Amino acid sequence: VPPLDLFHSGPGEPEETELVRQVEELSRRHAQRYVKQLQDRLMHEGCDARAIVEYGDPRQVVPDVAAREGIDLIAITAHGRSGNEDQPCGKTASHLLRNAALPILMIQNLPHGKSPYGRALQRQNEVAPKRGAAIPVQS
Repeated sequence: VPPLDLFHSGPGEPEETELVRQVEELSRRHAQRYVKQLQDRLMHEGCDARAIVEYGDPRQVVPDVAAREGIDLIAITAHGRSGNEDQPCGKTASHLLRNAALPILMIQNLPHGKSPYGRALQRQNEVAPKRGAAIPVQS
């Protein structure tokens, strides 16, 4: 869970401090539910999975958790929160690719129509749709 990034020109007002605390707590609870759902889905599919939710800058937290937990591969998505399709990957993925001491598996998670592969499939199906042709699936 990344820290809430607010512009401050000095110490915050008590109301602001309380609001930041509340938003960060909501973010933690949301992250815990989300990661638990992923864990349950993976375990249902037969994978051994453990849910870990940490607080801090993911560029620092991910390698720290990997080292602490004895992880030997980091899997990330290329467009986590930003979804900016005109860049090969976001800031966090880019940082991890350049700096992580472990191998990184990066999954391009753009919608089919936005990725080069998805656009090629769409063109193929538009030009000559065939029986059994590949159909992009929305995730």
